[in-house]
Amino acid sequence: MLEMEMHPNLIRLLLESTNLTLAVTHETGPYCANCFFVFNCETKGIILKSDMNSKHMQMALKDD
Repeated sequence: MLEMEMHPNLIRLLLESTNLTLAVTHETGPYCANCFFVFNCETKGIILKSDMNSKHMQMALKDD
């Protein structure tokens, strides 16, 4: 896997923020929803808090 460096300002922004807008699209068109998140510095990943039955999560997980 390719290791990428993240700019310190981006890391600081992600650590200071708690919500994001998740935008997805599908056959029915685009859809946006606000989600809470935390940033994991070790993995450089974002962990979302959302209901798996919500419209935006169902659309995001759709395998098309």
